Amino acid sequence: MTKSEKTDGQKIREAIDGPKVERDALATFYAARAHEKTQRSSDASESADKTKKFLEETALNATALKWGASIIATLDKKEGQHKAMDQIRSLKYLLPLLENLVVGNGNLEMDLPDPDATREQPEGDADTTTPEELDAAIKDGDPELAQEADDFDKAATSATVTPLKFGKK
Repeated sequence: MTKSEKTDGQKIREAIDGPKVERDALATFYAARAHEKTQRSSDASESADKTKKFLEETALNATALKWGASIIATLDKKEGQHKAMDQIRSLKYLLPLLENLVVGNGNLEMDLPDPDATREQPEGDADTTTPEELDAAIKDGDPELAQEADDFDKAATSATVTPLKFGKK
């Protein structure tokens, strides 16, 4: 493995932590690349190597970095600051929409609590009798529970299901 190759663990850590770059480092990077582009003082491979190194150090996405360079390049145009800020405002508006599209219409990973922990406890009148308690009560002769069990059994065995015939006469 060469020095620039990263292990799977390093790649996962970068993805979780996200990019890390300071404002001054980013400004310096953009200014140097813009200067190289206008002066043609270095060849393309040298500039590409510097860009690759910067991307490895910061974990930024190359396409996102290019978008930033495009916005910075707008500053040199007439009313450049206004145009650049218009691009930034538009990106700020679009980014949440794009993120929702990419992750499935806003369904990010849900960090929901355990359903049993949030389930409301039954009120005092709610029947919390377990099947074992019901069987014991029937054996011990609790007439109310025995009647409920009989009513349930009758309803369950007497229920008839009428088949539906769709589209047939």
